[in-house]
Amino acid sequence: MKRLYLIIYIMVAIGCCFASCGSNDVTAGSAAVAYYEALIDSDYVAFADGMAGKKDMPKEYHDQFVLLSKAFAEKQNAEHNGLCGVKLKRYNLNKEEDLANVFLELCYSDSTREEVLVPMVLEDDVWLMK
Repeated sequence: MKRLYLIIYIMVAIGCCFASCGSNDVTAGSAAVAYYEALIDSDYVAFADGMAGKKDMPKEYHDQFVLLSKAFAEKQNAEHNGLCGVKLKRYNLNKEEDLANVFLELCYSDSTREEVLVPMVLEDDVWLMK
C-alpha cells in the first residue's frame, strides 16, 4: 500500500512539474518558428508583423522592414539556395520581465545549418520579436 501511495505521489509531482511549465515558454518558441516559417514562405508582411512595437510603428517603417526581410531572403537564396526549414532548439524564459531568448536552427537548401538567437517579448499576450 505504501508503494501505491509513493507511485501516486510521484505521478502527481511530475504532473505538477508539467503544469507549472507555463504556456508562455512554449508559445515564445512556437511564435519565433512561425515568424521564420513565414519568411521561408515569402510572407514578408507576416514576418514584419511579428516585430515588437508594431502598434506604434509608422507605416513607412513597417514597409521598410518588409523590404529588408525580402532582401534578407534574397541574400539567403543567393548564398545558400534559400532557407528550407526552421527548428526550435531551446529557449530561456524570463517570466518576470515577459522576455524570452529563443534559439532556432535555420536549415538551408545547400544542407548547411545555422543557429540564431531570436529575442522575444510578450506584448498584449502575444510573443513578438525584439
